[in-house]
Amino acid sequence: MERADILNEQFVSVFSDTTPPTTYNELILNAKMNEIIIDVYAVHKQLVTLKVNKAAGPDGISPRVLKELADVLAKPLTTLFQNSLDKGKVPADWKMASVCPVYKKGEKYLAENYRPVSLTCVTSKIMENILMSQLQTLC
Repeated sequence: MERADILNEQFVSVFSDTTPPTTYNELILNAKMNEIIIDVYAVHKQLVTLKVNKAAGPDGISPRVLKELADVLAKPLTTLFQNSLDKGKVPADWKMASVCPVYKKGEKYLAENYRPVSLTCVTSKIMENILMSQLQTLC
């Protein structure tokens, strides 16, 4: 517990939560979000190309489960993703991350020689990838 607290203090000390002001390009991007339609094919494609050896996120859903059930899950996930996009909200679980320290270099007993890595939900990454590809085609 003591080690976790030390690493947490280090990560908090180097973290910045200042949000830059909205730019003109961000306003244009937000307007284009209304044009995005998530289709079942895109979701299914993302599901079947998942790497099954990757870790599950904080929700505990393994990429292997998502990949093996791609035919069944594509439609409900498409509905969930589109509703989330339309309402401008994502499930609270998707905002959670498991933060793990990864050793960089130097003395292993110094907290500053570790960097934080966030493990997030696989389903949120799927939606993120779909949105990124859609936005790239719109811009």
